[in-house]
Amino acid sequence: MPKEMIGDSIILAIERKLNCKVLNYSLLGKGASGCVYKVKIDSEPYSFALKINDLPELIAQEYKSMDFISSRVDCKLPKLYFTETVNGKGILAMELIDGVTPNSKTLFFRKNKSKLANEIVDNLIKIHSVHNDKYGPIGNAIYASWYDYYSEFAKEIVEFTNCSDVPRTVKNALNLAYENLYLIVNCDDALSTLAHGDYWIPNFIVDNKTMSLKGIIDPFNVSWTEPEYELFTLTVGFGKNLHLYDIYKSKVKTTKYCDLKVELYSLFNELLWYKTLGEIDFNYLIYRSKRLIKMINKNL
Repeated sequence: MPKEMIGDSIILAIERKLNCKVLNYSLLGKGASGCVYKVKIDSEPYSFALKINDLPELIAQEYKSMDFISSRVDCKLPKLYFTETVNGKGILAMELIDGVTPNSKTLFFRKNKSKLANEIVDNLIKIHSVHNDKYGPIGNAIYASWYDYYSEFAKEIVEFTNCSDVPRTVKNALNLAYENLYLIVNCDDALSTLAHGDYWIPNFIVDNKTMSLKGIIDPFNVSWTEPEYELFTLTVGFGKNLHLYDIYKSKVKTTKYCDLKVELYSLFNELLWYKTLGEIDFNYLIYRSKRLIKMINKNL
């Protein structure tokens, strides 16, 4: 077993935390700042998923977020085992959910895609059934209104973006949206709703035979938001091909500016990732920016 892949220190941490012996492991996938491994051990749970990230603060936040959501609603998140920082890297051990991440290759020609699509939407609606009396991050929900919370976040994103190297089209769209922010996102009568924060196709685990949703992973920036905040995640990637957003709107009554908010929240979220990770596809930012400008001109 090539221990140098994850390091002896991490193996020792696993064996200490789970009182076991690591037998072997294999790489499951790579991300922008880390990797996920399948680890086999000589005692229960016998195998699990190990996430290793170069940004330990993100791993710690992910563990906290998953624990927070799972304690309030059963929405197919994996069971957590432990988290720790080892030699400057964050590690997260959790239940290994067998299945595949859906994509165009695994789904495009499947006849029962609608079954999966409805399960994905229903699971999101279940998450959104959890409410609070305030808005904000799960550890600091102190805002009386959604606008109070989101406008503070939006201001930070605008300030970051205007000083960044993103194309002028992106800055124009962002500033136009920010100028009209109160009109677009003000939701004084909306229930404060639990949001997964990164509810999109790469974070779903699917049974490739039955086309059933088996698990969801990687919550990010989990917060108490307005109910329509994370609907933009249904419109990106292969979620668009599955018509997730349309299915959601067939099940839940949406507000007048819902389509516009989807575009606004999407662009601001992409820029949050840029602010967090330092990498972004400028062409995609331009695409989302043009959509947002078009939607603002259409609705306001």
